Amino acid sequence: MKVIPRYFSKFVKQLNFRYNLFWLYVGLFSVLILFSDGCKKDKLLGEYLLGDLKNQNPFNGTETIIFLDNNNDSIVFFGDGRSSELVESKPDKFREDYYLNELDYCSFIEKNDTYELLIRLGNYYSHAADLVLELTRVVKPDQIRCPCSATLNIPLMDSYINSTHYLDSLSVLDQNYYNVFVDSTIYIGNANNCRDQIAPTAIFYTITHGIIKLDFEDGNTWKLESIEW
Repeated sequence: MKVIPRYFSKFVKQLNFRYNLFWLYVGLFSVLILFSDGCKKDKLLGEYLLGDLKNQNPFNGTETIIFLDNNNDSIVFFGDGRSSELVESKPDKFREDYYLNELDYCSFIEKNDTYELLIRLGNYYSHAADLVLELTRVVKPDQIRCPCSATLNIPLMDSYINSTHYLDSLSVLDQNYYNVFVDSTIYIGNANNCRDQIAPTAIFYTITHGIIKLDFEDGNTWKLESIEW
């Protein structure tokens, strides 16, 4: 019978110990991964869905909207669709925490591709949803985009019924509109080619007809003539 040297027996025991230790580490690592994956489901900080607030925009994105300016020239916008998306807003890029926000977009393109009109509902992070009205002038031939936008809190009636942003009624081209909301705080894009842009100074909006009037810096006015629903 062969006798196994004592040092070899000790080596085998150490090898077995390291082998078992290795698999112990593998098991612990796997558990940590599973635990980490499970925790990701608990990283939601809050949901900000629109629900009935989508009714603050009367359009579905297929309409044709026609304005008249001071010279009785028509500015015609064709609907370019309406869509919603859910966005995970992360306040810290180094963490997994996030807010779930719903955003709703409705866009219109002017017939000569000179302007784009966007109605957006929603916001990011823990901000309450709002209504953004954005008019963008497209500068040709480089297609430089010059946006101007106004932001209103929603629901509109609850937010502005007793404020200077609210008008009981407004007559536009002999048409009376009721429950009108107006904003004169206009954000203007700061691109170099936008410095000479003639921006709106006030936007008038209703829940039933959208934008009914825009006043511009040069004294021009766009007034809603008709909507082809």
